[in-house]
Amino acid sequence: MTLDPQEGIDAAGYLTTGAALDRVRPPFAAVLSDAVDTLTTELGSWLHGLYLYGSVATGQARPAVSDLDLLVVVTESAALARCRELAALLSQRHREIVSAVGVSAGLLSEVTAPGPAGRADRCFLKHYCVPVSGVDLRPEFPRCRPDRELAREFIGDLDRIVGRLRAQLQAATSESEVAAATAAAARRLWQVAAVLYSAAEGGWSTDRGTGAAFFAERYPEAAAAVSSLLPDHPAATSSAVAISMVDRVAEQLQQDLQRLMDAGPAAPRRPGRGGNRAR
Repeated sequence: MTLDPQEGIDAAGYLTTGAALDRVRPPFAAVLSDAVDTLTTELGSWLHGLYLYGSVATGQARPAVSDLDLLVVVTESAALARCRELAALLSQRHREIVSAVGVSAGLLSEVTAPGPAGRADRCFLKHYCVPVSGVDLRPEFPRCRPDRELAREFIGDLDRIVGRLRAQLQAATSESEVAAATAAAARRLWQVAAVLYSAAEGGWSTDRGTGAAFFAERYPEAAAAVSSLLPDHPAATSSAVAISMVDRVAEQLQQDLQRLMDAGPAAPRRPGRGGNRAR
C-alpha cells in the first residue's frame, strides 16, 4: 500500500485509516465507475459486496503509477477465476491511468465465519475498505485493536508467501518479467516488515516504505545486500539474484516474527504510526 498519513492507532487503541469514498480523485473516479459497472454486471448474483481500498481510497494515488485496488466478496468459489479474468480486462482497458486494476476476491462464507480464523480479513474490510456496490458488511464487524496476534494474522503464512514469490521469479524469463516479479516480491515483503516491526514497537503500519526503512535501520548490512528490493533501486539483473535476496529478507523476517510471537506482554500502544520512521 502507498503511505496513508492517517493509518495508525488512535488514543483508545483502535486501528485508524484514511480510506473514504470522497478521497477518490480524478481521473481515478472514472476508472472506479467503469470497474464497478463491469464487475457488477459480469458477476451478477455471485457478487455480494464490492469495496475499494488502497491508495485510491486514501487519496494518495498517482496517475499511471498507482493501482486501483478492489475487494470483491462473492457467494460462490466459481466466481474467483472470473474475478481474475476481469482484473486483466480492466487493467488493459485503463492502462494509461492506473498501473493495474487489482481485484482480490474472498468467499462470503469465509469472511463471515465465526471465530478468530477470519479476524484479519474482517479487520481489513472494516478499516481499509470503502463499499462501492452490493451489501456493506462493515457494520457487522467490531472495530479492531492491533496487537501481536493480529499482526501475525495480517502477515499470514510467510513460508507459503515466499514460496509463491520464488515461483513467480523462477518463471520469469525476460528482463521485464524479472523486474516485475522482483517489484512484486519487494512490495509483499516490505508490507510484512511494516506490520511486523510496527507491531513490535506497539504501533501499526502496512506501508511498504515504512517496512523497508524499519528493515534497513535494524539490519543495514543485509539491506545493502538486498538493494534491488529496496525502493528506488535498480531491479535485480536475474531471477537467481532476486531469489537469493528474497530468501535473505524472508529468513530474517521469519526469525523476527517468531521473536515477536514468543515475546512477553506488548509495550503500551501509542497513538499514531508505528515508530514514525522516515519513508
